[in-house]
Amino acid sequence: MLLESHGCEIILAPLERPTASGKVERSEGIMEAMLRKIVNDTEAAGEKDFAVCLHEALVIKNQIARTHGYSPAQRVLGKTPRLPGSVTDLDEAGNLGVLEDSLDPSARFHLNRAARRSAQSAFVHLDTSWRIQRALLRNAAVQDKTFKVGDLVVYRRDNQVGGTIWSTASRIIGSDPHRGL
Repeated sequence: MLLESHGCEIILAPLERPTASGKVERSEGIMEAMLRKIVNDTEAAGEKDFAVCLHEALVIKNQIARTHGYSPAQRVLGKTPRLPGSVTDLDEAGNLGVLEDSLDPSARFHLNRAARRSAQSAFVHLDTSWRIQRALLRNAAVQDKTFKVGDLVVYRRDNQVGGTIWSTASRIIGSDPHRGL
């Protein structure tokens, strides 16, 4: 009720139909896969190490993921947050303390750096994984909804030379009462 009063459209995904999972469930799956890779790569043990791995995974996901060219961190803060330096960062290349601590396993900073590096590679792998893309496309489902002019839709063409082809996101520009649109 509160969300609807603020103009939010609520579409529920029934438990009986897991193929209708929404953005939250997909995001949860990405975070789970990232955390598994980070914990395996860093050999984290204990609650404190897991908390560090979880923090780094969240930071990387919120900085690398982009929607319309902006990351969630940019949308909230208005700028890209500064991360600790690396060899490739020209502004931080002279800071030898940061670089030394990232190589010393006994340093407190070592786990953070290793978790951040593992989170970056895990996110890039998941983002470009063909299996993930296929799974997301397979779970696309028809919605019982009346579309209006201006709505974004994706449609399927069955009679194409290469078989079934899905369109890119398209905007509805008009309606045809004879075809039920």
